[in-house]
Amino acid sequence: MHKFASTNKGISQERLSKLLGLDKALITRIVKKLIDQGLVDRKRSQRDKRAYELYPTDKAESFKKDIVDFFTI
Repeated sequence: MHKFASTNKGISQERLSKLLGLDKALITRIVKKLIDQGLVDRKRSQRDKRAYELYPTDKAESFKKDIVDFFTI
């Protein structure tokens, strides 16, 4: 799921739920865990105040770089 948030910066939780075919409640629980791990920030949407958008943190971006470097060696 982090891959979706990383490549779709600012993706809404609802859109992520639809893309992955997962229940909104499950997405909320997963996002909470990613936030707790410092991998994702959740911000209120400027377009729709009821919605949240997901953004990878710097920690997530560096983690992503490490994985890409590992597989390109």
